[in-house]
Amino acid sequence: NPAVTIDEFRNAFYSERENYFGRYETSRMPGLEFWGMVASKLRIPANRIYSLRATFERLYARMDEGVLRLIEGLTGRYRLYTLSNSCPELDRATLLQDHSYRHFDRMYFSHRIAMRKPFPEAYRHVLADTGSQPEQCLCVDDVQANVSAALQVGMRAILYVSPHQLQRDLEEQLVA
Repeated sequence: NPAVTIDEFRNAFYSERENYFGRYETSRMPGLEFWGMVASKLRIPANRIYSLRATFERLYARMDEGVLRLIEGLTGRYRLYTLSNSCPELDRATLLQDHSYRHFDRMYFSHRIAMRKPFPEAYRHVLADTGSQPEQCLCVDDVQANVSAALQVGMRAILYVSPHQLQRDLEEQLVA
């Protein structure tokens, strides 16, 4: 529906977040049920669910070029992991369309591990699976609650605000 704005789409997608996307991103709600709710909120016929999924993939699939350059500079020097609150559509988009994720040693998507940020068990899962100690890890996230959760489990953490600031924060944290 060309009349639907990006904000309307996002509002529908995140409507009643804990009851819908919160359950979908941890594999506790089937995709057809979730996307049916989004279609209903947008007054789009249910037979257009697959178009909604494709639109979502296009909106969220690309990584910022400045961040990508920073990641490329860390590749091979550090083990890199992604813990992402995600869903099958983002998973598919990042793995098929966005080759920047090839720099990561392992990716942890919330819908695969049935846990999400900012819940501490998601961070502990990554630590246990990678055999890492919290104090050895540096978490970067653009959501303060996720940064706070990483600190709570004993990791160091940086709140992402821009590629330039991240570069400065990484330089400071990685020499410490």
